Amino acid sequence: MFAFVLMVHAVGPMPRALGQGPVLQAPVDIGPTIAPGVSGPSEHTLPGDFPNDLQSRSADVVCNGDIWIVSTRGSSQRPGGVCKFDYFRLNSDDQPVASNSSEFQGALVPGVPLCILVHGSFVDWRFVISDARSTYRWIRGAAPDKPLHVVVFSWPSQNRYAPISPMIDIAILGRRAELTGQYLAQFITQIPADHPIGIVGHSHGSRTIAAATHMLGGGAIYGWSLRGADQFPHRIRLVFAAAAIDHDWLNPDNRYGRASTRAEAILNLRNRRDIALKFYPLSAPFARKALARYGLSRADRQRWGPLICKFAEYDITKMVGSTHVWPHFTEHAQIAKAMAPYLYYSDSWAAVSDRDTVRVPQSWSTSEIGFPTRVQESGKAAWK
Repeated sequence: MFAFVLMVHAVGPMPRALGQGPVLQAPVDIGPTIAPGVSGPSEHTLPGDFPNDLQSRSADVVCNGDIWIVSTRGSSQRPGGVCKFDYFRLNSDDQPVASNSSEFQGALVPGVPLCILVHGSFVDWRFVISDARSTYRWIRGAAPDKPLHVVVFSWPSQNRYAPISPMIDIAILGRRAELTGQYLAQFITQIPADHPIGIVGHSHGSRTIAAATHMLGGGAIYGWSLRGADQFPHRIRLVFAAAAIDHDWLNPDNRYGRASTRAEAILNLRNRRDIALKFYPLSAPFARKALARYGLSRADRQRWGPLICKFAEYDITKMVGSTHVWPHFTEHAQIAKAMAPYLYYSDSWAAVSDRDTVRVPQSWSTSEIGFPTRVQESGKAAWK
């Protein structure tokens, strides 16, 4: 099942080329955490709507049950480690068939959005496979008429010490989830830039997607950063589900601060009754309340400044209740519909003039399904 954290600074080995991705480097100084101005879609490639030939074809033809699993379970679990991606494609019997990067790249239809799902901790290979199809159907059910590629990004999240000491496992796996962010960032750099990318992270998987986006924005994880991160212009939107990260880690001046500048939109699925995350502050010294349970504080929102227009929260408390595990999310079609604009890029772009610019409130949340209006200070690009 997709399921349910500690950071110590480590100096990794000398930088090296990892697979076909960019070189990791250990910078002496990566500069300020937040770049000047608002980093938004206008700074990256904007492919617009789907190609005309795709509009005339059904989503079933474009991506009929196409589910891929990309695993890093065989990769080094240390900063700057060697990246080893294992590719699998689910067959009609929902069994994984070994594949490779070339076949994966060949299966991508130009312009079609790519959804990447990252599971949480305590998830073994058997559950990755069994949950893949049901999660795929849940996501596709939100917009069956629109094309989408789906990839499950799996990492070694199984426990070793539970039930002897589950807190040791949580600390180890939290760190490992963060390290996996370096591999996810490298994987994204190998995706053609005409594919808009929507990334969903559940529990500790939220730490993975935050770390990866932080690196793609020029940030560093354990002293390691992506060389030439600004050369990858992918559009990226994030969905945090049962996010097991401190509520302030996405602040522009904090741990994953460049994620908030690099992503063009972020959705936090908030559950005020998540029982597992109630004890999250005990997971590490000085840990704060979890983003999934607490959301952004007023102080956090002030620190985001104009970037706050990228952030939205959707309250799922009444639907999911006190549970933390992934299958309870996929029981509710309404949650998938709330996520749909972030995965399918189903909202439209329109240029607005200066006189049409509206003032974005410092705090808001989505009370109904839909994508909030976003107005950008430069370029005057807006979502409707």
